[in-house]
Amino acid sequence: MRSPTPLAQSVAQRAWNLRRFDALVASGRKVFDFTSAGSSGRTPAELCDQLALPILDCRLVVDIRDTPFSVHTPSWNQPILRKIVEDRGLEYVHRPDLGVPPAVREPFKSGKVGPSALFHWYDTQVATPDKLQEVRPLLTRHPLFLCTELAPTLCHRHRLALALERALDLVSLDV
Repeated sequence: MRSPTPLAQSVAQRAWNLRRFDALVASGRKVFDFTSAGSSGRTPAELCDQLALPILDCRLVVDIRDTPFSVHTPSWNQPILRKIVEDRGLEYVHRPDLGVPPAVREPFKSGKVGPSALFHWYDTQVATPDKLQEVRPLLTRHPLFLCTELAPTLCHRHRLALALERALDLVSLDV
C-alpha cells in the first residue's frame, strides 16, 4: 500500500478539522475538549506554539506512541521532547498503552494489512470503554494526544479521538 502524499494528508487533516469546528459551534463550547497531533513535518517547539492558542487551552501533552523515539528526527525523542514541553509550562506524560506495538504496526506499514485491520485492532484492544475511563481524568487539562502521522485519519490517534468524542460527548481538533 502506497502512503498518501503530504499534500493529500494535509487535505485530509483540514477536512477532519472542518467537521470538528462545526461540532464545536453546534455544542456551544468555546474551547476544544482535547487536541491531537502528529509530529511529522514540524518541530516540538512549533507544536508547542500551536498549543498556546486559547481555543485549545492545552496543559498536557500525552505521548501515545508505543515507543517514544524517532530515528529520523531526534528532537521527538522522549527526553528532548519532555524538556521542550516542560520548558513551555506544559506537562508531559507517556502512555504507551494507547499506542500501537510493533507487532501490530509493522504488517500495516509493510502493506500486509490495510488501515481497517489496524483500526479494528485499535478499537477492540485499546479504545475500549475501560481504557476510556482511565483516560478521562486527563481530559481536565485539555490534553494533546501526540503520535507521528500528519493526517489523523491515517493514524491510531483518530480512533482514540472518535472513541472519546462518542463515549464522553467531547469535541476535539487535530493540529
